[in-house]
Amino acid sequence: MGENTQARPKILFCDPTGSFLRWSEDMKSAGAQWDIERVDHLQSGLQMLASRKFDAIVVASPASPERELAYLRQIMSQSIGCVRVLYTPVLSSTYLAKALDVAHRVCLNSNSHEETIALIEQAVASNRQLSQERVRRSMAAFKQLPSPPSIFHELTRQLNSERTTSEHIAAVVSKDPALTARLLRIVNSSYFGLRQPVSNIQQAVTLIGTRTLRGLALAGHFGSHYKEAKDWNLFSLDSLQARSLMVARLAQALAKVAGGDAMLRDQAFLSGLLLDVGMVMLANEQSQSYAKIFGYAAKHNKPLAEVELKAFGVNHAQLGANLLTQWNLPPMVVDAVLYHHNPEGYFQKGLSATAIAHVADALLPPLESRLQLPLNAQLNREFLIRNDLDQFLPKWKMEANGFRLTAEKAAMN
Repeated sequence: MGENTQARPKILFCDPTGSFLRWSEDMKSAGAQWDIERVDHLQSGLQMLASRKFDAIVVASPASPERELAYLRQIMSQSIGCVRVLYTPVLSSTYLAKALDVAHRVCLNSNSHEETIALIEQAVASNRQLSQERVRRSMAAFKQLPSPPSIFHELTRQLNSERTTSEHIAAVVSKDPALTARLLRIVNSSYFGLRQPVSNIQQAVTLIGTRTLRGLALAGHFGSHYKEAKDWNLFSLDSLQARSLMVARLAQALAKVAGGDAMLRDQAFLSGLLLDVGMVMLANEQSQSYAKIFGYAAKHNKPLAEVELKAFGVNHAQLGANLLTQWNLPPMVVDAVLYHHNPEGYFQKGLSATAIAHVADALLPPLESRLQLPLNAQLNREFLIRNDLDQFLPKWKMEANGFRLTAEKAAMN
């Protein structure tokens, strides 16, 4: 696709039950400027994806889409650059959580055709942004990109199993001493406010949740892969990791304040934890060039992401989102990382992981840098107003102040 982000999207529609025979015609009649091909068998869809380039595959499913979700997981591992859409009736909360782990978008077949078109086109646009040649060239320049740890895959398998219990998860976690220590440290922190300290892994797993655990496993692995660069001194990577955890916790709390469900709270936590992985990549592997970018941004009082884009052709948000796409992280988390500095480019209206991660990053004190360059997002009030989220801002600010005071007390002890 190269740099052509305006080409007609190529869509593959897979309808294994034969329930939507007029889907292609309906989409085109509603204004979709797409090249659509249709298959009636899941295996045929895999063969088509293996031999030809599609921007998106739309998989029609019943209300209990176990087979279709397994199919999307298979596509996720084989065709990373293809947008995955589940076209479905209303799902239970359990199935919806599983679907959003593997699908870029979940489109209800009760939506209007125009709504379906908008959802798919917005997903394709975001994916094309990460697939541009300049982004691929920038990613290719990194020689030490980490792979997700094996425990992440094991926790994902447990999440996708109907028989998983907290005992099973605890057994997985106990195999990783570093993750165990981090888990116990977090559940015994002031964030949870427990009267008695927790030393039992199973109890800690129950308190924090498996999806949050996956995030901790990823962040810990990423931090151990990228050590402090010898010639990098503009900010501390340890401090960045500590702040990322605080952003994650705050994002989870903000989602709860706004009435977000458990799935959104989990997405918000993971998003906050991984917002700045692109900065860590640049500081470690391109430290000299990145130091010059810092200096220019500080001298001219320019946003760092803007200067990165002019100098490198990409910014740290795009680099981080690209890496997380390669890791097959939930697409909503990838979106949050991609848009956390410019949420106005994000498609979803209302409460989302992207909106919450942006606010959490903006409301906490920025990471300290030697050049006094603010490294956090700048709160976009217009975005909040357009999405009717400004109503939550007073309570969100109170929550952020509580986190800030807790961090200050911890630093004094």
